[in-house]
Amino acid sequence: MLSCLDEAIHNVTLALKRYGFYNNSIIIYSSDNGGQPTAGGSNWPLRGSKGTYWEGGIRAVGFVHSPLLKNKGTVCKELVHITDWYPTLISLAEGQIDEDIQLDGYDIWETISEGLRSPRVDILHNIDPIYTKAKNGSWAAGYGIWNTAIQSAIRVQHWKLLTGNPGYSDWVPPQAFSNLGPNRWHNERITLSTGKSIWLFNITADPYERVDLSSRYPGIVKKLLRRLSQFNKTAVPVRYNHIIHFDKYKSF
Repeated sequence: MLSCLDEAIHNVTLALKRYGFYNNSIIIYSSDNGGQPTAGGSNWPLRGSKGTYWEGGIRAVGFVHSPLLKNKGTVCKELVHITDWYPTLISLAEGQIDEDIQLDGYDIWETISEGLRSPRVDILHNIDPIYTKAKNGSWAAGYGIWNTAIQSAIRVQHWKLLTGNPGYSDWVPPQAFSNLGPNRWHNERITLSTGKSIWLFNITADPYERVDLSSRYPGIVKKLLRRLSQFNKTAVPVRYNHIIHFDKYKSF
C-alpha cells in the first residue's frame, strides 16, 4: 500500500513539473490518527493506539513539500490541527473567508514556512458524551466543573488533560509480530489506578505521558476543565447515539 502511494505521489510530482505547475504548488501529507499495533502500526515511543486519546492515538505525522517554503528541511513542533489546513490553503490561494464565519482553524502558513509561533493555543481532542462512562468518574472529581466520567481530552499550550476512559494505554515498542498473538508481545503494560478518571501531562516535557501531574497542579486541572466546559457548551447535540458511533477524530 505504501509502495503504491509512493509511486502515485511520484507520478503527480512529475506531472506538476511537466506542465509547469510545480513551482507554484504545495504538496501536503496529512494523517488522521495514530497507528493500530495489532494491525502492524507503530506509535512508539508514544503511549496508546488508534481509537484512544493518548498521544499514540491522536498525534499524527504531517509533511509539507513546496518550493514556496522559506525555511526548508525544518521540523515544526508548534500546535497544528487538521482544521488549520482549510484557512491556510484558502489564504495561499488568495481566496476570501467570510469574516462572520467563526472557523475552528487558523492560517498556519507562516508557522510552517518561516518557523513563526502558531496562532493556535489549544486543541480540543474530543468530547464523547456517548462513550462508555468511567465508573469512578464524577462531578466531585472534576471540582464541580466537569463530570470526569465523560471521555474527553484537551490540549492547552504545554498541558494536556484527559478525563473518563481514555482507552488502551500501553506503550508498544516496534517488534516482529508472530503467530503467538498479543499475549506474547513485549508491551510495557500499565494498570490504570482504581478510582482514577482524570490525568494531566506536560506534553512538551513529557510527550510519552509517563508522569501524571493532576494531583500536583490542581489549579491547571481546573483551568483545563473550565475550557472543556466552554467547548462543550458549543457542541451540537448527538443525533445518532443509538445507531452510529462516529469516528471521534472527526467529530469536532
